[in-house]
Amino acid sequence: MGAAPWVAMERPGAQAARSRSVRPGASRRPGGQAADQPADHENDDGREQQSEETGEEHARSVSERGGTGNRRGPGIPASRRRGGRAVRAIRAYNRATRAFQGEARGHVRRGGGRERDGPLVFEMRDLAKTYADGKEAVRGLSLTIRDGMFGLLGPNGAGKTTFLSMLVLACEPTRGERIYDGLDAARPANRPPIRRMIGYLPQDFAVIPHLSGIEYLEHCARLRRVPLRGPELRRRALDLLDAVDLTQAAFRRASEYSGGMRRRLGIAQALIHAPRLLVVDEPTAGLDPGERINFRNLIAEIAEGTAVLLSTHIVEDVEATCSRLAIIGDGALLFDATPSDLLYAANRKLWDLPAAAGLPPGAVAIARRLTPAGELRAVVHSQAAPAGGTPREPTLEEAYSAFLAVRGLAAGEEEA
Repeated sequence: MGAAPWVAMERPGAQAARSRSVRPGASRRPGGQAADQPADHENDDGREQQSEETGEEHARSVSERGGTGNRRGPGIPASRRRGGRAVRAIRAYNRATRAFQGEARGHVRRGGGRERDGPLVFEMRDLAKTYADGKEAVRGLSLTIRDGMFGLLGPNGAGKTTFLSMLVLACEPTRGERIYDGLDAARPANRPPIRRMIGYLPQDFAVIPHLSGIEYLEHCARLRRVPLRGPELRRRALDLLDAVDLTQAAFRRASEYSGGMRRRLGIAQALIHAPRLLVVDEPTAGLDPGERINFRNLIAEIAEGTAVLLSTHIVEDVEATCSRLAIIGDGALLFDATPSDLLYAANRKLWDLPAAAGLPPGAVAIARRLTPAGELRAVVHSQAAPAGGTPREPTLEEAYSAFLAVRGLAAGEEEA
């Protein structure tokens, strides 16, 4: 598994032909508010300020404007259905807070100059991690993350969890460099500003049971030194709860939240300090289909102008939100390109044939499916057309499974 990762090749017209189901990543907008106005919540045009209501009055008024989860249709996040008022307030606050804190524009680079105004770049260079028992979980992995939605896929035991732990500074690499917009994580003095750049929702996110949603967000804000106090901090927390459709549950204990509500609270806590890199690990695991659609739409919408790394085993989530994806296998980076490139790699190599026919010579089994007529069919990967097979246009999930299968890897449901 020491081979170089798959790199996309130029191909005439292929990008347009294969982009039918891949949504572009979030657009990039430079920050525009003054550095001394971290609590001034304006809309994107800077013309409309929010009212002065706070606390439960604010929560009630948001609910009256449409903040109930019961009225939300599948696939339509509440923030979008309400016109995105809360989302616009969050984006305006994020821009002002980043300028105020200095992580986005004010820190001094190693070369002595100020950072240019624009998207941040996070670079992982030749990362490796070997545990005390000799297990090599990550081997020479290099990856660059920029603004927009970025998907991370891999089978069980691929090293995704170890890589994410190193990315969010929860685990130290055996070797390699981690550069966060010019700041080297190897220098202790750089750790605090780097941590304030990162928002993290782990797979095993747990709430503090005796705190309400609003209290938990305020607690997280204080720990991360958010430059707001009193009513301003309460407004920031309520805006986030509004955006994740938890307004009516703002003053309920988190122990009373359902699984989906806890995941949405997890996104809110990851965004409370206006991070520039949002890392979410298996965010839709265990959610029902409607809740999963709402959740991934929420991540894509709120995270506009932010780098988002989505680690998941659900290929559909990557297909619906990410403009770029990486595949990790056996601790190494195997693929780093667009979903369209992965589809192209499987084009004219997948075949549909009766499952009873057996596996043709040189073919690799990908999946089995049941037709509406009740016939069991097999999807196989083969360079040449097998006898009795018909060409099959690949889905992204099938292309991903084929990519792993031909390398002797198997797609798993969960990270080990």
